[in-house]
Amino acid sequence: MYHNYQGFFSTILLALADADYKFVWASVAEYGSASDCQVFNESDLRQLVEEGELGFPDPKPDLA
Repeated sequence: MYHNYQGFFSTILLALADADYKFVWASVAEYGSASDCQVFNESDLRQLVEEGELGFPDPKPDLA
């Protein structure tokens, strides 16, 4: 399970950092064979983003 697509062992780190380079959220030790999308979709981070619990600002309209 830890073999990635390049054929060697690896683990995946999924992390979120703020504008001051401070980690807000992190998950380590996902299987190296998992895709980035799969890791995100199965993470608690996805649920936090979808529920708006991370304090992201509202998107502003493009005034171009």
